[in-house]
Amino acid sequence: MIGRMVHRLFVILVPWLVVIALWYLFRASGLVTPSLIPTPGQIAVKFWERLTGGDLLFSMYISTQRVFIGVVLGAACAVPVGFVLGWYRTVRRFVDPLINFFRAL
Repeated sequence: MIGRMVHRLFVILVPWLVVIALWYLFRASGLVTPSLIPTPGQIAVKFWERLTGGDLLFSMYISTQRVFIGVVLGAACAVPVGFVLGWYRTVRRFVDPLINFFRAL
């Protein structure tokens, strides 16, 4: 039981540790300007500053609010259009090529 949990934890953590190590190596390699790519440590410090300073949580709230409003408005538009396309075959045939074009995107 514990061996399985350790293996699972290992499988979850090792890829992230590899990514962070590669990140440090890429930044230290000199291939990019250090001011363009901060280290994971610098990002963690800035994250903590923003989290404890209060503006990160407010920004997350505003972003979540925008996503929620977008989903509600999208559903409010899409549901009636879906009913119209389902009820009227001629409308569906007229709009179907446009829908299939955007579905591929």
